[in-house]
Amino acid sequence: MQFPNCVINPRKKAYFNIPSFVGLTWFEGEYDAAGNPHLLTDYALFAPTRVLSLGLRPLYFHARSYPWLRPLTPTRDIKIYFACMEFLFLLYLQKIEKYMNNIVSKYINPFTDFGFKNLFGKDYSKEVLVDFLNDLYSDIEGMHRIVDVTYTDKEKTRNTKFGKTVIYDIFCLTDDNRHLIIEMQVNSQLHFLRRAIYYLCRAIADQGEMGDDWKYGFNPAYGVYFTDFKINDMPERVKTHVKLCDLEDGKPLSDMMCLSFIQLPFFNKSKEECKTGFDQWIYVLKNLDTMETMPFTEEKAIFAKVKDISEYRSLNKEQKEEYDDALKRYRDYHLTLYTAREEGVEYGRAEGRAEGRAEGRAEGR
Repeated sequence: MQFPNCVINPRKKAYFNIPSFVGLTWFEGEYDAAGNPHLLTDYALFAPTRVLSLGLRPLYFHARSYPWLRPLTPTRDIKIYFACMEFLFLLYLQKIEKYMNNIVSKYINPFTDFGFKNLFGKDYSKEVLVDFLNDLYSDIEGMHRIVDVTYTDKEKTRNTKFGKTVIYDIFCLTDDNRHLIIEMQVNSQLHFLRRAIYYLCRAIADQGEMGDDWKYGFNPAYGVYFTDFKINDMPERVKTHVKLCDLEDGKPLSDMMCLSFIQLPFFNKSKEECKTGFDQWIYVLKNLDTMETMPFTEEKAIFAKVKDISEYRSLNKEQKEEYDDALKRYRDYHLTLYTAREEGVEYGRAEGRAEGRAEGRAEGR
């Protein structure tokens, strides 16, 4: 009887090619008088140690120490060996997967630069952006429903001496020729409202043409601004739309510009409380990197698309590297912010204690 996957040398010894945890491992063996192959009793089987506790060091089970391993026959013992190895290997993979899930979330973090642009700013995510925008603008009367978007150059530079380069997170055109700026701002900025107005005005000014024949025929410019902080001088609510309006009757004077601010810290609804499409979107964005399953897929089919493009395992190698770098920057920023706050609190306490001691000494005199 010939054993599969073995090579016989002139000295009648065989080397059995048996799959191990790290590929193919060769074990030296020999044939008995009946032609059946056996592993030599002084050789070892390879397996990870402490598999159940996620250990990775190799452990060798010597046949002379474990008589039940000696000898392995092709009819029974080899099958038992493979069955045991397969079982341990599956446990090993489960432990590795569980361990990795503690390091990297199932879904990418949309507050990172890569995560936000992957979700809303790529050709494969057009449907996602269009659906979100239509839910965002659903409460504005007379708003044209967006059908399609075209992504354009995100960098705008004026050809003037004092020109300032403006780089948008996402810049696109809608099917009705609206210029759209979509931005995610995580870092708190003192003058963010002014910045948003400036960016939107630049999107209008960049449409200007040289010469006397231009009659200010520019297309509408709309801005969508996500913030992970509360904006100064803004109403304390999640969504705020801003247009040019008549102060007496409150009616819009023009639909040529609109700024929409989404202040995420004001959103605190549970999954069950999200009844509108917009609420469902904000819930997903705020909780995406901590969720195990994607919600609302039965209510809105687009969330199945969000699931597909947001899963970490669906990214290719280059995308994973880019996301990992973006996630590191995001975490470093929050750690720096937390450290500064803690140091500020400790400094304030120290100052308070010093002032208290000084006042106590003054009263003692």
